[in-house]
Amino acid sequence: VQALPATAIQFNARRALKTMRVSLSLCVFLSLCFATKRKKYTILKIRKHIFLCKKMHSSSFCLWYKRSMKRIENIEKINEILLNDGVIAYVTDTVWGLGCLPSSEKAVKKIYEIKHREAVKPLILMSDEVYNLFDYLKQPIPKEGQKLIKKFLPGALTVVLDKSSKTPDYMTSNMPTVGIRIPDNEIFAELCRGIEGRVLATTSANISGEPPALTYEEAVKYVGEKVDLVIPDYGFAAKGRASTVVGFNGEIPVIYRQGDIIPD
Repeated sequence: VQALPATAIQFNARRALKTMRVSLSLCVFLSLCFATKRKKYTILKIRKHIFLCKKMHSSSFCLWYKRSMKRIENIEKINEILLNDGVIAYVTDTVWGLGCLPSSEKAVKKIYEIKHREAVKPLILMSDEVYNLFDYLKQPIPKEGQKLIKKFLPGALTVVLDKSSKTPDYMTSNMPTVGIRIPDNEIFAELCRGIEGRVLATTSANISGEPPALTYEEAVKYVGEKVDLVIPDYGFAAKGRASTVVGFNGEIPVIYRQGDIIPD
C-alpha cells in the first residue's frame, strides 16, 4: 500500500480537526438550548456539561487520529513472516522484544534457540488490547487481577494468571499460568492491530543472561542476524527498564520482579 504524502496527511488532519470543531460547537449549542428549555440547570451545571462535551470530543479525536496514523510500512511482510513460523524483533515501552504467533511451536522453539534460553523459563503474551488476551486466560479472572489490569494496563506491568486450554504448554514451560501485558507504545500497538490474531508470544530481545536491547541499533546487533525481521521504532523509543511482574497466591498479589510500577 502506497503511503500518503505528508501534505495529504496534514490536509486530512486539518479536515478532521475542522469537523471536530463544528461538532463540538453544535454539541455546546444543543447543551445550552436544553438547559434553557428545561430551566433546571444552574450556570455551574451548564459549564460542567460543556466541559464534558469538550473532553469527550477532544479525547475521541486524539484516539482516532493516533490510530489512523500508519507508520509501519511492511505490515503485509510481517504477517507473512509470522504465518510462516517466523520470529520478529520490535520495540515496546520497556525494552525491545522478540516475538512470534503463540500458535507456532516451531517459532517458539526458535526464540528459545536464539536466546539460549532455558526451557523452564516461559514466554508471555502481549497485545494492544487486553480483550484480545481473554481467550488465553481461565475465566473468570480473579478480582484482584482485574483491578491491576484496569489500573496499570497499558503499562509496564506483567500480570501472571491461570491460563486456558488455548495457551499452549510449549510457551509456558508446562506451567498452569501465563503472563500477560499491554505495552504502552504506539508502534507495538500498531504492529498488533495489523497482525493475525493481534497477540504475540514474547520475551526480551537479548541472549539470556545479557542486557536486553534498548534501541533499534542494539536489537540489530544482538539478534538481527538470528531473527526474520527487526522492525524500526519510528521514534517511539523504549524507556529502558523491565516491567514489574506480579502473580497471585489466592487473591494476594505476589511480586516476582520489581520494576517501575508498584502495585497497591
